Amino acid sequence: MPTNEVLIKGINIRRVFVTGKERLEVLKGIDVTFKKGMIHTIVGPSGAGKSTLLHILGGLDRPTEGKVILDNSSLYDFPDRELSRIRNKKIGFIFQFHHLLPEFSALENVMMPSVIDAMNAKKARKVAENLLVKVGLSDRFDHKPNELSGGEKQRVAVARALVNNPSVIFADEPTGNLDSKNSDLLLSMLLELNRSEGITLIVVTHNKDIANKIGNVIKMKDGKIQGVENDV
Repeated sequence: MPTNEVLIKGINIRRVFVTGKERLEVLKGIDVTFKKGMIHTIVGPSGAGKSTLLHILGGLDRPTEGKVILDNSSLYDFPDRELSRIRNKKIGFIFQFHHLLPEFSALENVMMPSVIDAMNAKKARKVAENLLVKVGLSDRFDHKPNELSGGEKQRVAVARALVNNPSVIFADEPTGNLDSKNSDLLLSMLLELNRSEGITLIVVTHNKDIANKIGNVIKMKDGKIQGVENDV
């Protein structure tokens, strides 16, 4: 259930990429707050800095300046090894392209974060099986990614994101590579996970229809936040 408790806070986040003599400032001092148990949408045109912000909030890319507070801890105060452990344990990711490992089955792909987290193999398998059933893939356990449809691959990616019971899931254009039918199915699945499990979701999208269905919209342009529309 949504609460007033802050889960993630970004403070004066700046990200500059330097290539030779070129200096590109992608994020220009972002202050943003995400509450526990809610779905938040980040929207904006291509080049606005949406994905860069998502990667920094999720511990994938260190900011040039600023802080990210997750569960009252400053994420980038940790060394890389501890940051990786926190990211694997507390954060789930769903990308536009599923990034499944092609040599492993759907079940093995879902199990992977738990194996990295040193979960007992039998328990990891059971958790992964339950999640694949939940996302409607009970008959696809042993199928490899090249034997799955685009929508099925994304559902495997959703299950993988959930396997370590994370505090938050970041979804970067999760429907961007799907047709309208599978896009609607995936969006309905994410909304239901939020309702039934209370999972916090932060979704980057350029699709206005998706943003309207989810609500709680953070609008970005040119590396800055232009406005926030909260539904609650």
